[in-house]
Amino acid sequence: MIGYTTEKMKTFSIILIFTISSLGATRFVSYDGSDIPPYTSWETSSPDLQKVINYCEPWDTVIIGKGVYEGNFEVLKNLIIIGEDRDSTIISYFDTTGVNANAVLLGHDTLQVSNLSILGNGYNSIGLALYNSDDEMHKLTIKDCIIKNSLYCVFTRESCVTILRTELENSQFDSKPAIFLENNYPSYNVGHIESCIVRTHDIALKSSMNRTIFKNNIVLAKGLNTRGVVLLWPREFAEFSNNIIQAPGLEGISADNIDTLLVKNNNFIPYYRFGVWLIAGNGVKINNSVFNEVKNNIFYEVNKCVTKSNNSYPVEVSYNLSYKTIISNFTGNISVLEGNLFETDPMFLNDNFKQQNAWAVHLQYGSPAIDSGDPTIFDIDGSRSDMGAFGGPGGITYLYQDLPPKPVVPDTMFFAEDSSRIYLLWENNSESDLFEYIVYRDTVRSFTPGIDNKRGVTSENMFEELITDVGVDSLFYKVTAQDSTGNESEIESIFVAAVNDSSSTTIDLNEIEYKFRLEQNYPNPFNPSTKIRFSLKSTGNVKLKVYDMKGEEIETLLDGLQSKGYHEIEFDGSEYASSIYIYRLEVKDDDRIPVFSGTGKMVLLK
Repeated sequence: MIGYTTEKMKTFSIILIFTISSLGATRFVSYDGSDIPPYTSWETSSPDLQKVINYCEPWDTVIIGKGVYEGNFEVLKNLIIIGEDRDSTIISYFDTTGVNANAVLLGHDTLQVSNLSILGNGYNSIGLALYNSDDEMHKLTIKDCIIKNSLYCVFTRESCVTILRTELENSQFDSKPAIFLENNYPSYNVGHIESCIVRTHDIALKSSMNRTIFKNNIVLAKGLNTRGVVLLWPREFAEFSNNIIQAPGLEGISADNIDTLLVKNNNFIPYYRFGVWLIAGNGVKINNSVFNEVKNNIFYEVNKCVTKSNNSYPVEVSYNLSYKTIISNFTGNISVLEGNLFETDPMFLNDNFKQQNAWAVHLQYGSPAIDSGDPTIFDIDGSRSDMGAFGGPGGITYLYQDLPPKPVVPDTMFFAEDSSRIYLLWENNSESDLFEYIVYRDTVRSFTPGIDNKRGVTSENMFEELITDVGVDSLFYKVTAQDSTGNESEIESIFVAAVNDSSSTTIDLNEIEYKFRLEQNYPNPFNPSTKIRFSLKSTGNVKLKVYDMKGEEIETLLDGLQSKGYHEIEFDGSEYASSIYIYRLEVKDDDRIPVFSGTGKMVLLK
């Protein structure tokens, strides 16, 4: 067993006794004691956890020393159970038969547990359970624990539950919620989960409590058909605030029959497995709930931001940011109010979800989500609320890092038919603080960009120049992005142009390997007209439509078969008022199967 020093243990026990002596006796469990009742010191402690639990009187405290304690432990009284160290004080159930669905730690009254690791058998065990408490005074409190390797990490019935600063991860053998809070009777119960990390194969939380509060948590739902949080049956109130929910399957939050539902300052982001983006689910799905408010959230690469399946009660949506949504942002009886930002890059500190999980979604300096939330809601520092999980009264104060723009990703390069003019195209940088692109050219592939080989700047994601007698066979172009504070991006790719002295080189435009791509309109802002450019990898059936900020279609610019290659369409806004407009490109192949969709935002300013 892992050892400990007597001096350390005495200090530890003195602190704990000082805090809880008024509630009852303090009893000790360890492998180094003499096993002498009443187990009130480390010297007389017992290695038998169940024996010490049975010996306790109501409101006693059990302190468990470092080590592994195997078995199923049942608590029939009001007790406080504290581990010496949550990483090395472990209670576990290692029956591998999968026959008995026993709880590792089972309570029947009020139970407080902290600073422990609770490990199930990985088959059908329950980590920590509390049953048959139908009074609001009966509570389960879990703090600073690790609960893993069970079908249910926490299961309660008719109990008030508080879970704080705990890591939970259920097994992948079945689609069960990591936390299941059940309330089948009209008793008044509250479930409060805060500052936890929940990893689950299917559902992080399933609750039917009268009141559910879920805030400041990180949820990673790893299965294909997952829901981050599910609430069922008629209940009074539910609040979800300042959470990061990484759920690829069905919904981040699914709520049924709630009198009042508040969804504020959450991030809904995608999950990648083995470097592959799984299917996109919806952000929030609401059914038959009465008062619904969705505010200050960031929806990133979701299918739909909010769906409402019962039209009797509307959902109020305001001050949310969406980016790379697959289908229209909202469906159902939804009131889209002021302050929403559509198809806007939130500029996360790290949005490479292929390589990292959800922790790095703080906002960069220059993010459009900073100070853009509801102006009546304030951050912890007293400023107007940011959108997303770190804003609002439950968020944090942190330094906005001023990072360089993302590296430019080359798309296409081609010569005009007269062989004298070259065109470079690259993927549009979506960051809101982008100022310009800088183009460099040299005759050596490994050249260092600088003032001597700078060819020009452009606000578009395209550059063209006349190629004259350069006396070389190849030219090499490097393009960087520069933001409003002067940061310049790194260089990861280059363009290589084949030329010769006679300037007679031509390239068959039909042989160019185009990509499906929708560019930012230019100019932007515009008055009264602007051009929308896109490229097609192959011939397809194309729809290009323009929508207003309410999501209502105002004009169809294209609807029909378009050839492979580069296209440019003009939009005339003479008949429309100054506002932000959304343009959306949809491409289907000959079998009417969608192969590409893209959305952009343009500003008409008269």
